[in-house]
Amino acid sequence: NNINNNNDNNNNINNNLNDYNISLKNPIHILNNHTSSIFCLSILNDGRLISGSDDNSIIIYNKITYKPDLIIKEHKYAVRCIIQLSSGILASCSNDKTIKLFNINGNNYNILQTLNDHTNFVFKIIEIKNKYLVSCSNDIQLYFI
Repeated sequence: NNINNNNDNNNNINNNLNDYNISLKNPIHILNNHTSSIFCLSILNDGRLISGSDDNSIIIYNKITYKPDLIIKEHKYAVRCIIQLSSGILASCSNDKTIKLFNINGNNYNILQTLNDHTNFVFKIIEIKNKYLVSCSNDIQLYFI
């Protein structure tokens, strides 16, 4: 009886997935401004695309032309994750063991703070309940900031 229920569930899942099939299309834009592997991608509150790369850079793209509005090269090693916090501050983390907080104003930025508590590569950062910035690292620790 359990086997039938599992099959019914699988059929339902497969039917639902088929409802969302999209056909493959040619790319609309190909952005090749980074010079090495791209590790992270996000959307800013103003709708602009932002990416981080193994070339140590963060690029914010113009939402109409898709050309870079801003290139930030403040990390010493690969940028692993970038997010915009609820406050509007941009946070990035890197293989350089740091988390950097930036104020982005149009096509300009300034570094607000560099956090260097981790002792190894910082892979991911998230915001919890508009209150905490949480990071995970190769040093096998989670930091709540």
